[in-house]
Amino acid sequence: MQFDSLLQRVLEFGADKLSIGRGEILFRQGDPGDDMFLVLSGRLRVVRDLGGGAERVVGEVGRGEPVGETAVLGECERGATVIAIRRTELVRISAEAFQFLRNESPGDLVDLIRITALRLKRSYESGSPDPLPSCIAVVPTNGAAPLDEYCARFVEVLRVSGRDCVHLRSSDLPAELAGGQGDGHALAGWLNEQEASAETVVLQPDGELTDWSRRCLRQADLVLLLGQVGSDPTPGPLEAALEGASEPVARPRIDLILLQESEPYVGTEAWLAPRSVHRHYHVRPDSLEDRARLRRLLVGEDTNLVLGGGGARGLTHIGALRAFEELGLPIDRVGGTSIGAVIGAWVARGADWRTIAEELRAHFVDGGSMRSLTLPAISIDTGKRYIGALEKMFGDAQIEDLPINYFCVSCNLSRARVIAHRSGLLADWVGASISVPGVAPPYVLGGDLLVDGGVLNNLPLDIAGRDGSGRLIGVDVSSDIDLTLPPDYNGRPGAWEVLRSWLPTSGGDKKLPGMLAVLSRVSMLSSTSNVERSRHQADLLIRMPVNGFKMFDWECIDELIELGYQTALDHLRPFLDGGSSGE
Repeated sequence: MQFDSLLQRVLEFGADKLSIGRGEILFRQGDPGDDMFLVLSGRLRVVRDLGGGAERVVGEVGRGEPVGETAVLGECERGATVIAIRRTELVRISAEAFQFLRNESPGDLVDLIRITALRLKRSYESGSPDPLPSCIAVVPTNGAAPLDEYCARFVEVLRVSGRDCVHLRSSDLPAELAGGQGDGHALAGWLNEQEASAETVVLQPDGELTDWSRRCLRQADLVLLLGQVGSDPTPGPLEAALEGASEPVARPRIDLILLQESEPYVGTEAWLAPRSVHRHYHVRPDSLEDRARLRRLLVGEDTNLVLGGGGARGLTHIGALRAFEELGLPIDRVGGTSIGAVIGAWVARGADWRTIAEELRAHFVDGGSMRSLTLPAISIDTGKRYIGALEKMFGDAQIEDLPINYFCVSCNLSRARVIAHRSGLLADWVGASISVPGVAPPYVLGGDLLVDGGVLNNLPLDIAGRDGSGRLIGVDVSSDIDLTLPPDYNGRPGAWEVLRSWLPTSGGDKKLPGMLAVLSRVSMLSSTSNVERSRHQADLLIRMPVNGFKMFDWECIDELIELGYQTALDHLRPFLDGGSSGE
């Protein structure tokens, strides 16, 4: 849509302009939808009241986009509250002007509807705002961060993605605005002109809280805090000014970039504790890989991988990772449940598929049985062997220190809800995610019992989708059919009959499932049935053909890895070529 030509037509009809400051409300949820607006400059946040004091940010609106149009189109009440993130200039289009637009310029109306549909689709699929707003401020947490050097590199990173990017410092101000000359409206107008002429504006504040620094904080839609690991993590004066500028709901999105020297990373919790950030990134300044990942995450070109639970069947995940590597598809975010949490943790540590295969083989196959049966008071297994394996694999690694953004899922059995773990001791939360209720003891947290995430969410695509944009790929290793016997078998087997069926002379196809297998299957039934309903949330869902394998077929590791590799290739090749998703 030609925004300028549309704007000219609605202004000629008599539409009026208005301006609102940061934190001001354009309209509230439930208000009558009498008019719509076009954003000339600035940015708005769309917030939905969920009831009971809960709110959810469902989107943001920037220059050239309409807001309030859905209520006008549907002749209904406002579906959300709209708040200014910074000073925003708008054009109000009354119901009469809208009728004029519909009658005299239906093509423009179609374009407006198209923008609305795309925004609704984006909100529905990811539940998050656009990945990269048009105005970004890079703010040092303290004087140790190399701001000049990093801002220049950051602009280069954005330009690699083909974005028209402008880098502005106080030294770039025109003479009539430099040194605090001229009023704030003149400076804001000049910045709006720069924003209108480029796709992205990167604002570099001064090292201290000057008038220019304050203007950068007021103008930004996204603030990237820049911290140098090894320096003082205490928030500096520029951050304090940002925190006090407005209520949290009207603040710009804040992300944290931590400049690292080398891996493994440590101490991230000290940086996250005193501040509230949307996301954090680990970046080694000289690492092309890290800078490329940061660019993909910021501009919404990242790949988010979600790995499901399914016991030994999850070894097919390793084969899928081999396919990702061979096709040159980097993974920028990863999450998982149960065995998917284990393998996802290795991905987040930066391991390749061969390393992951070696580790899983050593601990789950060659290391002997993971079972350590006990008196079945709270579970039939002590969990000591698999917990010991996790502690050997992950040591004292913290989730927030991992190079790649990661989460794993457990089920709060006490409160019947899903928990996504994004920080804390990796071995603990992966251990909670694979604790099948009744089979292994639960993890106790604050008096609540945490068990295998597969009880409620075996493939957490919904959780991953809320983390941001980019492409979302899920790998489902659940089995549609499991624990079956020949069709001529009927009745209720007794304990001795089960034991006799396990003898070599009884025949493999008549072996009755034991308690471990039954409990494991029961724990996944609810969420397995939900996978089909959640597949629309993924850009690609890879369903592994694992019906012929059992939950504890760890000895089939090579066969399962090869199956995962071939299946993933069959799905990924057409997907990357822009064709069918393979479903």
